[in-house]
Amino acid sequence: MERNYTTYRISCFFFWLWYTVLHSFKMRGRKRVPKTGSFIAAANHVSLGDPPAVTAVRSQRFISFMAKRELFEGKRWGWWFKAMNCIPTNRDGNDVGAVKEAIKRLKNGGAVAIFPEGTRSVNGDFGKPQVGIGFVQDKTGVPVIPFYVQGTDKALPKGGKYKVFSPVAIYVGENVDLSGAKEIENNRERYQYISNKVMEAIATIKRQVEEGTFKD
Repeated sequence: MERNYTTYRISCFFFWLWYTVLHSFKMRGRKRVPKTGSFIAAANHVSLGDPPAVTAVRSQRFISFMAKRELFEGKRWGWWFKAMNCIPTNRDGNDVGAVKEAIKRLKNGGAVAIFPEGTRSVNGDFGKPQVGIGFVQDKTGVPVIPFYVQGTDKALPKGGKYKVFSPVAIYVGENVDLSGAKEIENNRERYQYISNKVMEAIATIKRQVEEGTFKD
């Protein structure tokens, strides 16, 4: 784990430097990231640049990400995904083993990043949240910290060319209030309710940013 942690810290610094120098990186609300204890980092997903952006916040926490299983097998970068302690998942994202591993890490005091939408948005708009994050939160009871990632869809668009100097920013919000989930008896409906609340929290941050009312 020491080697993993060292690699993670170096990677955090590299991503922060990359975004700062080439994309005028701005991060606000970093103090809201818990210094101890388990939590889920939930962010909108519009680009392959989103995971590095979350990592670039440099919260001093080791946050595990899910990554396609094929990436671990690559000769050039496979070692890095293993060293970063990523969680391998199937290409279709429907991987029970990956979900169990995420739950295990959270129950052991770790932090895991999950994209509620499950896949990258094609047009930059928020997609419908899947039940996955709701299921994981319900089984662990850990707090969910919403992250709004802005600008990665323009800097590193899906299917497009990388654009240097396109601004990127990330905003961290307050713990999502999920107290209402206790009243829902149906499991599937409770998971979806949690997922919806998390996505609403991210959308609220976006609205506050656009209105200029977001506060650290």
